[in-house]
Amino acid sequence: MQDAEYWLGLLHRYSKDAPVLVALNRQDARRDGYDVDRRALKERFPSLHSFTPTNCDQRVGCDDLKQRLQEAIQSLPKTELPQLQVPQTWLDVMHACAKKSEAKCQHLTLQQFQEICAQQGEKEPEQQEFLARLLHKLGAVLHFVDEPRLRDTAVLDPHWVTDGVYRLMRYKDGPGSDGTLTLAEALKALPGETEQDARYFLRLMERFEMCFPLDEEDAKLPTKWLIPGALEKFQPEGVTSEWQNPDAVRLRYVYDPLPEGVIPRFIVMTHLLSGGGKPRWRNGVVLEEGKARALVRRGEKRNHVEVTALGPKADRLRLLEIIQGTFDRIHADLPDPKPVAEMELAGLPGTYRSIEDLEASELAHLQVALNTPHGKRLVEPSVQLNLTSEPESRNPDRQPLKTFLSYSHVDKKAKDTFLINLTVMNVKNLITTWHDGLIDVGRRWEEEIKQNLATMDVFVGLLTNSFIASKFITKVELKAAHEKRRQLGDDFLFVLILVDDISLDDLDLSQYQILRPGGKAVCQHKSLKHGFNVAQKELEKLIRNRQPK
Repeated sequence: MQDAEYWLGLLHRYSKDAPVLVALNRQDARRDGYDVDRRALKERFPSLHSFTPTNCDQRVGCDDLKQRLQEAIQSLPKTELPQLQVPQTWLDVMHACAKKSEAKCQHLTLQQFQEICAQQGEKEPEQQEFLARLLHKLGAVLHFVDEPRLRDTAVLDPHWVTDGVYRLMRYKDGPGSDGTLTLAEALKALPGETEQDARYFLRLMERFEMCFPLDEEDAKLPTKWLIPGALEKFQPEGVTSEWQNPDAVRLRYVYDPLPEGVIPRFIVMTHLLSGGGKPRWRNGVVLEEGKARALVRRGEKRNHVEVTALGPKADRLRLLEIIQGTFDRIHADLPDPKPVAEMELAGLPGTYRSIEDLEASELAHLQVALNTPHGKRLVEPSVQLNLTSEPESRNPDRQPLKTFLSYSHVDKKAKDTFLINLTVMNVKNLITTWHDGLIDVGRRWEEEIKQNLATMDVFVGLLTNSFIASKFITKVELKAAHEKRRQLGDDFLFVLILVDDISLDDLDLSQYQILRPGGKAVCQHKSLKHGFNVAQKELEKLIRNRQPK
């Protein structure tokens, strides 16, 4: 019964209303058979479809289980997979792909997939793409049609992908692992596979924030990656007692339960702040921003992630904003209930309170009454909250502006660096950011882009040579921004941040607001990070001027 409650609880969170079938196996294990409290479970989990006693060894109940499965499928809406009505030609394409898979053909190029579609009678490119999405959802063919760097490969054998990714993750998994994987090591981990195949697996892992390239100066063809999930499991020697400092600001996130991938994904998303030999391990990382440092790691309780920040107030607050914004993005992908963010109260070591509750008390102009190990106390919520966020960011009247980030996929490093600045602006409640990297797998990418262009308040473009050369940016994204500017005039903020040191003389930029951070291109600063930090300050001024409107 305890196992049933645990697994049914996870299914309820992650698969929502999908019908759930329970097979009560091993009916020979007990005199009266194995069973659970069916009525109680059905009351708690309404999506429970059926319970079927089975004994796989004797093949008892298997026909009944198959019948229940068929009934569950028939109960699904007719407009959804797998009951969605499709042309016979689409089924023929699926069967043709299955035959190729059976013949040990593991993947196709996009052109080869389109040729199969045409041979089976589906010649329309848009319909071919829609079919690729359906087959992807069914798991019959994996095809990331909306990811530019993965689009050219259709995978006929999904097990080939999972096996390849696990091989790469496990190759360096062991005591003392630094989590790095070279291209040569990747080929050793994948005997029989080509360099093209290895790069496909690694691009897929990058897409799902499972790894990042270490030689980012040549981001098109990296040769070395860090895989946080393959790092040493245990805390390294470099993490010392300095983090016990009583002046530190401490946060923690309480999960139910803590998914295994949260901290490795956090390490990937913040890797620009943890380079230069700072400690990284599978369950933690040390970050640095300006003169501030932070330790982020799994807590003493297995469902806690703890954050400890040290340094001058301004730098420390900025680092905490980056950390909180990054976790907000990760938590957006988790099902309800969401993790609870808590902070340690200053002057009351070990006493934590929900940040959300403190903000509610602040809004109601109420002090918080506490019964602590240090006695009964009254706490001023604003004093505490100012340690982790700016007062203006908690103003309920502040309306964040919907911001569309436009960039060339060639400029990945610039985009990743600037996303840190946008994360801070999100936490400050100045903006909500959208870029095409947020498109869910399986969604129609061009439609998603156009929908977000239609609802944006601010257009921000990273002006580079590749940006200017992109036909899609020119014909779709800039065109939509021009139309918004025509409709709304100065109320619409249309900004291009000069990243590359390029001549603007021959470009028609009369409708743009060119932002030269500190009077020069971002690349002319001492680092991309420094240049974008200056750009953030100037962009914040422009946004604050428009927020009242």
